[in-house]
Amino acid sequence: METKQQNKKLALELLKKLLTEVPAITADIFYQKLRDEGFTEDEAVRATGAAIRSGAALGWMKKTNLCQNSKKNHSNLQKIWKSNLWDAKKDCRAALKVWAERGFPVPVEQLGLWEQMQAGNVSKAA
Repeated sequence: METKQQNKKLALELLKKLLTEVPAITADIFYQKLRDEGFTEDEAVRATGAAIRSGAALGWMKKTNLCQNSKKNHSNLQKIWKSNLWDAKKDCRAALKVWAERGFPVPVEQLGLWEQMQAGNVSKAA
């Protein structure tokens, strides 16, 4: 069993990796990533919010004014976080498809990124 500090460090590493793979996330997507990597449900619940707050404080991502319904808890709205680590020149369609097929669509349309992604024109400041 991992210690709390090890879990915190691993959660931040996983968040950083995820933010390089896709242009935006929700807490549901990150929670599922933690579960995929072996975090128990309790560990993932605790690590999700803490890592997202830390990632935002480190400048890895920016909270948008947009929300979408939670897939995990249908009565909740989830903030959409735009990645500052994702490179628009990187083709992320495979990653987007994997998450969508699992029921966690990455909210690129809500951010107006889809058309820009196709053209390779998304800047990190957008």
